[in-house]
Amino acid sequence: MTVSFFHKSPELLAERQSAGRQAKAWDRVLVPLLAGVLPFLSIILAGLDHRFGWTTTITTWESLVALLVMLAGVALTFRAMQNNPFFSSHVRIQVDRGPHRREWWPVRPCPPSGLRGNHPLQLALPILLGSAVALSAALAMLLVVVVRTALEDRTLRNELAGYRDYVQRVRYRLVPFVW
Repeated sequence: MTVSFFHKSPELLAERQSAGRQAKAWDRVLVPLLAGVLPFLSIILAGLDHRFGWTTTITTWESLVALLVMLAGVALTFRAMQNNPFFSSHVRIQVDRGPHRREWWPVRPCPPSGLRGNHPLQLALPILLGSAVALSAALAMLLVVVVRTALEDRTLRNELAGYRDYVQRVRYRLVPFVW
């Protein structure tokens, strides 16, 4: 599915490959935590949990619910990629990709967000791996996402023309009706 997005939008693939070099310094620290360190820690904790039997049971129904939650997260992420021509793995103002127009962010409780799709993914994975212990790494990831979202919002307010007007129309950044 991801390949079809990049086939239809080669500029999105180019953006994803070069975004880190032009990203904000704080984001070059947070993205590896979100994309590498904490997911790897989650898998390591799940393995240790399985080896030492810390989590006694996760039922088939809990696993099925986790699978549905994970699929919803994947769908949200792909929807954000599909609807956002400026979708990027890193926070940066993309002046090199032409004028920024916000019509692709319809007035809704929240803009489409790959990070919002990442929440269900990260929370469901430890359950699918059979480890309640690995949820600690997933919760740490959510904390990093909250910090990153706040920093991204501050960056956009300060550096992206028209974003302050957009914020007046779309109130929530990450969780509809909460924040």
